[in-house]
Amino acid sequence: MPNRWNHVCVSIEYTDKGAERIIYADGKFNFQFTTAFLEEVKWLKGHNFTFGGRKFTYSGVHLHGMITDVQIFSRKISQEEMIGYTTCEKVGL
Repeated sequence: MPNRWNHVCVSIEYTDKGAERIIYADGKFNFQFTTAFLEEVKWLKGHNFTFGGRKFTYSGVHLHGMITDVQIFSRKISQEEMIGYTTCEKVGL
């Protein structure tokens, strides 16, 4: 939605079933999807981590806007934490 702040939390966990992605936006569950291990879902060592687009062509739409206050965790965060971050009830470290 234009001219509006959105709070988004994305969790990606690699398991033997593939890459599971869970997304919460503005305190509500938005999306969950698991894919097999494909080159496009792996974060390969030495490659840059990007937000809002990819360095190669894909079928999605690149973000048109600004991203601020990014946090990266070394563990899977819980559903409660995802809701807390996207409703601003929980603040970063």
